[in-house]
Amino acid sequence: MMAPPDRFTHSPVNPSPGDEVTFTFDNPELANQTIEIELLVDLVSYDTIEITLDAKGHGSGSFDCPVGDVLTLEHDSSSDHTIVTG
Repeated sequence: MMAPPDRFTHSPVNPSPGDEVTFTFDNPELANQTIEIELLVDLVSYDTIEITLDAKGHGSGSFDCPVGDVLTLEHDSSSDHTIVTG
C-alpha cells in the first residue's frame, strides 16, 4: 500500500520559537469541509488547529511556533508534514 501524499506546505521554512508559521492544506476530496489538523512538538501532541477547506479542497491556517526541535502537522488523509525549527 502506498503512503498518502504530503498535502501540506508551510512558511517560513525553518521557524524559530515565537515566529508565526502559516501552512496550507490541499485535498480536493475534502472540499467544503472543516477539518482538524493535529500539531505535534517533538512527536508529542500539542494542539489541534481547525481549518475550513474551500470548494477546491484548499485551506490555510497559522500558529505561533512553540519551543521544540521538530514540529509535525498531521491529518488522516496526508503523510505527516515535518517542520524543523531554526
